[in-house]
Amino acid sequence: MNMDITLLEIALEDQLTPKRVAATNGGEYHSPCPGCGGKDRFIIWSENNRYYCRKCGKSGDVIQYFRDFHGCSFKEACEKAHIFPEKKKKRYFSQSTVFVPKKANPPTPQWQFHASAFIKSCHIDLINNPSTVAFLKAREFTIDSIKRFQIGWNKNSFFAEWLGEGFKRKIWLPKGIVIPYFKGEALSKIKIRRTDWHSKDHYPKYVEVQGSMAGPAVYRSDLNSSVLILESELDAMLVQQEAEELCSVIALGGASKKPDKDTHAFLLKAPSILFSLDYDEAGIKPLTWWKKQYSNLIIWMAPFEKSVGDAILKGLDVKTWLSLLEYKKR
Repeated sequence: MNMDITLLEIALEDQLTPKRVAATNGGEYHSPCPGCGGKDRFIIWSENNRYYCRKCGKSGDVIQYFRDFHGCSFKEACEKAHIFPEKKKKRYFSQSTVFVPKKANPPTPQWQFHASAFIKSCHIDLINNPSTVAFLKAREFTIDSIKRFQIGWNKNSFFAEWLGEGFKRKIWLPKGIVIPYFKGEALSKIKIRRTDWHSKDHYPKYVEVQGSMAGPAVYRSDLNSSVLILESELDAMLVQQEAEELCSVIALGGASKKPDKDTHAFLLKAPSILFSLDYDEAGIKPLTWWKKQYSNLIIWMAPFEKSVGDAILKGLDVKTWLSLLEYKKR
């Protein structure tokens, strides 16, 4: 398809006065929403030519903008955007769009044996390391929560030879904050937040230790409460620390990750699902998929800052924020 008009140009024509606030994806711009107003709730990413409103939840490209805010049909929107879709070839086969979640198998007993020894050692090292404890306290963690979730500190990056299924495999254990996840009493996953990570690093800031369970981390699976969907395990732990009685929390471990079979079944039975991934393009992109899968989903982004964890650092009262849900349901 051909295109020679951008969302920024359209926004200026609509007198939204978008202001550049970050360099994300070629430039991130904030303005009032052409649909529901506000001051800076409407986001445009110039490089990808996409938009999102954190209040009304509308998102899309140039064509969808004209459909959402100018009342255009698809054909009219294409004409206004100077976009001419190529004709699609006929398909002679059916393509299923039904989501079929995968079963998340637990780690092997050998992995759990070595991993349990590793997190116990790292937890002791963290408790005995005042600077690391101070780092977590600065992120609003209490010492009780640090102990409850058995958060640890791996002081040296190394490759461990943990006995696998009949063979030895070297597993990278980078230096950083060790974040274990227990499914019931069983250790199921380990993530490490690297403290030596930098923006030009070829490896991710958060490393999931090889052999971990592939599914998301579920904290307090209570079918009588709402379920908050987050990206980060550390953010999920913070919410549990501050308002455990108000909601269950699921940490996907990444914006693009999907629920496993057990988590999917749990979400289908939940009274409501609060979608609160990070407030960036990666966190907003999967929203359409989530809305399609779960009719009980409510967009419930952090009221300010990029993530719930960052908002807590800036003074967010989690209990008040979650309690506002009751007003939205009315």
